[in-house]
Amino acid sequence: MLTKPNVKEYLAKCEEKAFKNADLNAEYVLKRLKKIVDDDISNYMKWKTVFEKVVNTETMQIDVKSNHIVELLDSENIDTWNIQEVSVGKDGQFKFKLHCKDKALFKLGEHFGLWSKLSDQTDQATALEGLIKSLDKAVK
Repeated sequence: MLTKPNVKEYLAKCEEKAFKNADLNAEYVLKRLKKIVDDDISNYMKWKTVFEKVVNTETMQIDVKSNHIVELLDSENIDTWNIQEVSVGKDGQFKFKLHCKDKALFKLGEHFGLWSKLSDQTDQATALEGLIKSLDKAVK
């Protein structure tokens, strides 16, 4: 049935219509992937270590205690679309994950055909830098 030209043509039109209705195109996808690659966890939270002097009552020596402080930024003031997970486990452990930058960068590299060209290059870091530069030019 799928080998008939009129069925293939009909399905292609339906697919095209679905993409238009979803306002989805290659430029949109590439921009979203680039946003994942360029995003940074500091856009969502701040953290610091505070050191405090504490007197050890047994030895009467001064010890230094460190406290790690994580402050989440207000979700009403930031773009949260790139957050994959925010949770607190039963043990009280806080978990915060962004979408994977490596996967997004790899998909962008595939789209621009870099991995076929990579076999000719010895330095992968140079290839990735080139990808980021070409993405910057393409998105602007």
